[in-house]
Formats: sequence, structure tokens, C-alpha cells
Amino acid sequence: MKKRLYFLDSLRGVAALIVVFTHFLGSLPEQLSYRVFIHNLYLGRCSVLLFFILSGIVLSLVLDRVQKLSAADYVDYLIKRYFRIYLPFFVVTILAFLLFNVTPYQRIHSLSDWFNSVGTQATNLTILFQNIFMNGESIDQLDPVIWSLIVELRISIIFPFLYFFFRKNGVRSCLICLATVYFFWLTYPLCFRAKILNWAKRFPYSAIYFRNLNL
Repeated sequence: MKKRLYFLDSLRGVAALIVVFTHFLGSLPEQLSYRVFIHNLYLGRCSVLLFFILSGIVLSLVLDRVQKLSAADYVDYLIKRYFRIYLPFFVVTILAFLLFNVTPYQRIHSLSDWFNSVGTQATNLTILFQNIFMNGESIDQLDPVIWSLIVELRISIIFPFLYFFFRKNGVRSCLICLATVYFFWLTYPLCFRAKILNWAKRFPYSAIYFRNLNL
């Protein structure tokens, strides 16, 4: 019988409330002093990183029961992650696209430019397909708050291989890989201008997954 870790659910709940509060705050006018102050605390981003850590813990606990990753195990893992992450992402993206196209755009002057910019190009089918295929472009045009699902699904694809590699080779290899990732994170504005490497720009967030490994 699987044992549910309820304290992880509690942490998810707290992080979710902080993210909702942060995005609500982001919809308020930019000139409000308390909005600027709270925004500079980076509570929303820290909460998203907490989500990544919790995902890493949960996936690590699942994989820790597997002695050797077989092809069948990996396919079963991918199917579960697909239904857990991509299907909700797809449904929300389609709903956002439809809502923006059936309701007329009207700027709300009492809210922020960020809030009013969302959905202004929703009639563009290219933007819709860019979101559906999770290429990372124009995510802010339909539903900017679901960008983290793109990161989570991408890292989920390679997570089992990295997990077993780190478990086999120990903490030194993990630290070397993390240092390499953060090096490219710091230098990508100079090195990664091409759109084809857009995935690499979001990969540093994925490194947070592996901080919980028991090495």
C-alpha cells in the first residue's frame, strides 16, 4: 500500500497560495509601493522552485523502488507524466484561446500592463500551436502562469536517466553536473541566442530537481 506524504501536500498548498497571491499582485498597477516591495521579495519564483523540489522528491521516491529501469518501466512512467502534466496543460491552453477569441478585448486601465497584455494576440494560430507544442515561445500571450509545466514535462522526460546516473556515480558527479548547468545558465545570454536552444534557457530551473537526491 502506498503511503501518502501529507506534509508534501501541505507544502504544495502553501506554495500554490503564494503563487496565486503573487500573480494577483502582478495585476495591480505598477506604481503601488507595496506591490513593488512584495514583488522584489521573489516569493512567487521561490514558490515555483519549491514545486520543482517537491516534484523531484516525489519522483525520486517512486524511482527509488526500482532496481533497474527497463523499457516497460520508462514507457509506463512517461504515460503517467503525460496524463498528469500535458493533458491539463493542453485543456487550459485551448480554453484560454477560445475565451480570448469569443470575448472582445477591453483594456482595464486600473490594472497593470502585464495583466492587459495577456491575450492581445490570441487570434494568431501560430501562437496557439507554439503553446500546444510547448516550444516556450509566446507562452505569455495565452496563459503565462503555466510556463512551469513546460519545464516540468521536459525534465520529466530525462529525469529517470539522470536519477539512476547520479545514484550510481555518487555525489561528485551530481555536483559536477549542477555546476555545469549553472555555468551555462550564467553565460547563456552570450552563448545561446538561437531559438533552437530555447530549451536550454529553461533547463537551469530543472537542476533544482536533483537537490533532494539521497547520494
